[in-house]
Amino acid sequence: MSLIDYVQALETCPDDDLSSRFGITHDWPVLVKLEGDALLTALTASDKWSANEDAKVELRRMLSDAGVLHAFDYDLGSVQLHILPYLHAPGLNEERVCELEREGYKTTIWVADSVVDIHEISEEITIGRARAMVVRDLANLIIEHRIPARFPHAHMGVDQPKDTICYEPE
Repeated sequence: MSLIDYVQALETCPDDDLSSRFGITHDWPVLVKLEGDALLTALTASDKWSANEDAKVELRRMLSDAGVLHAFDYDLGSVQLHILPYLHAPGLNEERVCELEREGYKTTIWVADSVVDIHEISEEITIGRARAMVVRDLANLIIEHRIPARFPHAHMGVDQPKDTICYEPE
């Protein structure tokens, strides 16, 4: 399934099924073939995210400065993007991660729940839908900027293997 088809299917999925049907949960990685600086340029040019220096400092403290480059808040404030200068995708074995690194994947965009409760922002939007909106807008940014990306936790149903959604611009 293409990334465009995946995103279109997200739009019509009931909120309660987003996790089981599409693999969207908290702490959701997107692997990209792009160095951090170029990715930051694309994110800062977008009106969907804003840099959060406080979150970046806190994440670096929590992770013993393990390499969080930046943190961005989604426009709803309920979900953040953490930019990691290495590949991080729990569930993928070390051999697969090494293979992806050889293919040129260098950076992880980590979709994480913010400390802000989604219900404080909008009673109509569930946290699952907020995550799906972030995935949608991130996918659109990836397509717009022609950034090769893999969505290792994305799938189209529980019987499909993970690592099936990717975007490789021609």
